[in-house]
Amino acid sequence: MWKSSIGKDNLPMLFVGIGFTLICTLTLIHPPIFLNFLNNKIYDIVLMSVHSKKTSGIPVVIDIDEQSLLQYGQWPWPRYRVALLLERLKSLGVSAVGIDILFAEPDHTSPSVLKHALKVDLNLDIGFTNIPDALRDNDKVFANTLSKGPFITAYKFVFEGKLKQDDRCLLHPLKVAIIDADDNAGQTYHEPKGVLCNLQALSEATAASGFFNANADRDGILRRVPLVMLWQGRYYPNLALATYLYAIGINQVIIKRNRLGLESIHAGDITIPVDSAGNMLVHFRGGHKTFPFYSAADVMSGKISRNALEGKIVLLGTSAAGLLDVHSTPFDQYYPGIETHATVIDTLLMKDFISQPGWTPGAEFLLVLVIGLVSTALFTYLRVLMSIPILISVSLALWFGTQRLMVTNGYYFSPLMPFLTLSNIFVILTIIRFRKEESRRHFLHSAFSKYVSGTVVDELVRNPQRLTLQGEERIVSILFCDIRDFTSISEMMTPTDVATLLKEYFTPMTRIIRNNSGTLDKFIGDAVMSFWNAPVDVDNHEACAVSAALEMLSELKRLNVGFKKSFGSELRIGIGLHSGVAMVGNMGSHDLFNYTIIGDNVNLTSRIESLTKTYGLSLLVSNTIQKKLHVQTNKHWKFVEIDRVRVKGKQQPVTLYTIYSVEQLNEYEKEITLFNEALNLYYALDFIEAEALFSALLAEYRQAILYDLYKKRCDFFMVHSPEQTWDRVFTHEIK
Repeated sequence: MWKSSIGKDNLPMLFVGIGFTLICTLTLIHPPIFLNFLNNKIYDIVLMSVHSKKTSGIPVVIDIDEQSLLQYGQWPWPRYRVALLLERLKSLGVSAVGIDILFAEPDHTSPSVLKHALKVDLNLDIGFTNIPDALRDNDKVFANTLSKGPFITAYKFVFEGKLKQDDRCLLHPLKVAIIDADDNAGQTYHEPKGVLCNLQALSEATAASGFFNANADRDGILRRVPLVMLWQGRYYPNLALATYLYAIGINQVIIKRNRLGLESIHAGDITIPVDSAGNMLVHFRGGHKTFPFYSAADVMSGKISRNALEGKIVLLGTSAAGLLDVHSTPFDQYYPGIETHATVIDTLLMKDFISQPGWTPGAEFLLVLVIGLVSTALFTYLRVLMSIPILISVSLALWFGTQRLMVTNGYYFSPLMPFLTLSNIFVILTIIRFRKEESRRHFLHSAFSKYVSGTVVDELVRNPQRLTLQGEERIVSILFCDIRDFTSISEMMTPTDVATLLKEYFTPMTRIIRNNSGTLDKFIGDAVMSFWNAPVDVDNHEACAVSAALEMLSELKRLNVGFKKSFGSELRIGIGLHSGVAMVGNMGSHDLFNYTIIGDNVNLTSRIESLTKTYGLSLLVSNTIQKKLHVQTNKHWKFVEIDRVRVKGKQQPVTLYTIYSVEQLNEYEKEITLFNEALNLYYALDFIEAEALFSALLAEYRQAILYDLYKKRCDFFMVHSPEQTWDRVFTHEIK
């Protein structure tokens, strides 16, 4: 089977095989157009070979077809008739109706519009009698219907040409929480130049809307649709996504981004895989009319029973000649756009997504490299008759492996480049085998040296596969910091100014955390979460956390000087600190995760931070921190007890403290002493004396919210005496 020795005749074959392998791997980085074309065709064949016609049974299409136009007249219908159709659908118990029709112009069949047109065009004064005022404007009738039902309207983003933007366009943006995987997270590539929208009155009447853009690939086949688009700084949903979210009652999604762009969209309990531009591969179930189609005429005439539509998600569109929005798909040359929306919704319901995860380029690169190198060695040293079975076996394994991966995991892994590498190496090396060029021995040796040094690339490819979900319990110090009343501040600013303000605020704050040996966990809107003593041990991590908190408060004073000048506002923050056991590690799914901490103590810290607003203080720490640091740091900081509480959802009481530096202690020493005296009287149930002291504090000193809170408690307890078993712990009923 094997030749007895390498021989100088084999060296050129190795050189060419390895060189061709490297070319194939480099081609993966910037594939030419014809390879993308072939890849798309192979994807179509794989999808058609493994697809199932099984659907969720929820999406249905209401079709304004030829029968409907024959029975009720040509399109466009008067809007009161469309309103009647929607009212009928609502009465049949549908859960949502996505309307894949654009109503950009006023209804010219309205009596009031007709009267005006006849006056302008023919100078005729014509009156309409016995028509209620409510029915004189079809658009108002239509808007009234839209406002009372589960209806989602559509619009279209424009990417080419110059479109005069109508300021009256009212779109419904997604309520989005964005998670950036790193500091260089990218944006979606969908940047429209304008939008074609519905009449303002119609848009205002609906609770949700979505765009119906769907662009085919270069070969004219529709394989993916954009689920979200970025427009004027906000994300907007596809019509199918907007209809799905409305139907299941979800009003917020989470978008995760990485350095390339978008990565996934989380809606309720599902994670929708998308590419960097926000596109989702459409899992087509088959050709036209895979989903139930009902004629709008049959709905209007009452021929469709409630059982047929109750609880269904309806897509309303048209298949009439001249009005049909069609696309070519892998299954059908003429596939209605309205059915594409139904397919997307069905995929969201079935959760059987098709995706190309972020690891597929690396895996494809590695497979091409391995197949190229191994096949080069095998085809070089094996006889041709022994090489052919290997060629056939590996080709079949690539094909059936691709099918299996799509069926079991919903992943599409293209076998094109591995197959082209394998087959071309076989052909090339078979030709070279017969030429036996002695003069290429030197080049073969050089190519083999390049092959050995390729282990660096192998390691880079293998590294992501070594990331696994893991965790450990550690004692950590946890910090939550939130900007007070940021919503009110941001309402008075443009999105650009908000982003600039947060950047200028977050940059020094995160630097302080890192300089004090902390680990930045995440940004939660305008909040910061961080922890100490993980992933590496930090000596005296409680003190590091306290130092960071005090430095952040000090830094904010300096920042506010600039914020006042630049933005006309100053920021106030609340910081909560606690220490305890938490689970630390990579948390999330097998595909998407980040290094973070979870546990009861994390939740408690968040509650403590929230209470800073209740007490009117900038910093609150738990008794766990106080016990650890009170003795060893007494010369640097002063812990002042604020309250003994049970936070919402917890039974174990926590004593809360605030902290003063030595400099602050000298300034507020008299106030602190008086507060401690009042608090001791409160704990001793001497509410009369305590109330007098708190009133004096309230009248003379700065912490008005804190002193007023205790004054009101004393007033209450003077009327309603606490039970003798009262443990002096106040239970908070809000988060």
